[in-house]
Amino acid sequence: MQRDWELIRKLMLNVEKLKQGENLVPVSVDADDPDKIGYHFKLMVDAGLIIGTNPCLEPNNFYMCYARCLTWIGHELLDFIRGDSMWLGIKKDCREKGLPLTYETVRATISKLVFEK
Repeated sequence: MQRDWELIRKLMLNVEKLKQGENLVPVSVDADDPDKIGYHFKLMVDAGLIIGTNPCLEPNNFYMCYARCLTWIGHELLDFIRGDSMWLGIKKDCREKGLPLTYETVRATISKLVFEK
């Protein structure tokens, strides 16, 4: 399964809206493809962007993953990619340089767009 940055951004916005004690489960985001959502929750947990879990030990059951809240790093990233103009600028800058959208290129582009002006 491929990583989808548009989906990651959407999920982070949804996770940010959670109230204390709530969890975001894949089916509540997109009932058509809960495995894709769960897979992205797992990626986001692995990257340290969200607190969540995968209670299922079988790798093919990503729909069992859920999100609880953003981490500090998740909040920091979301603060930059929340706005459409900044997000479009990040994607445009990476595309013009022929760079893939990775966590590192997104962070580097944020630094360039924000701090080098």
